[in-house]
Amino acid sequence: SASTDSTTTTSETTTVSTTTTSETTTTVSTNAPSIVSASSFTSNWFGYEMLNISCLATLTNLTIQITAQKTVGATYNALSDSFAPGVVSSSHVTNGVQIIYTWTIISGQNIACVISWFDVKAQFNLVGTQQIVSADTYMVTTTTSAGVTSTYSGYF
Repeated sequence: SASTDSTTTTSETTTVSTTTTSETTTTVSTNAPSIVSASSFTSNWFGYEMLNISCLATLTNLTIQITAQKTVGATYNALSDSFAPGVVSSSHVTNGVQIIYTWTIISGQNIACVISWFDVKAQFNLVGTQQIVSADTYMVTTTTSAGVTSTYSGYF
C-alpha cells in the first residue's frame, strides 16, 4: 500500500518595541526562526500528524491542539509527546467528524528549554483508505516567562 509523507514549516514575524527615558522609541522587526514545524504520514491503515516546537524561552503556559478530520473513517489510536513527565497533560475527544488531540501545561508547571525542541504526535487508525490530511489543522499557543503570548496555527 502506498504511503504519503509531508512537512510544512511556519514562521512568525516578531515586532519588539522599547521606550527609553528620553522618550525615543526604537522598533526592531525580525523574522523569527521557525517555531512550529508540522509533518504527517498516512498509509491505508494508519496515520499520524506531528508538530516539532522550538523551545526558545521558558514557557509558563502552553496549549497545543491537533484536529484530524474523520473524512475516511479515521479512529483514535494514540497521542504522545516529548515533554518531561508531570508537566503537560494530554487528552483527545472524538465528536463524530473530527478527532481533537490536546496538550496543556499542568497548572503551576513551567517548561524549561533543556532541549531545543519538543514534539507531539497524534496517531489514528484507518480502514483501508489513506487520510487526506490537508484539511487537518493545528494551533499552538505559548506564553513565556517574560509574559509574551504567541499563537501559531496551520494545516498539515
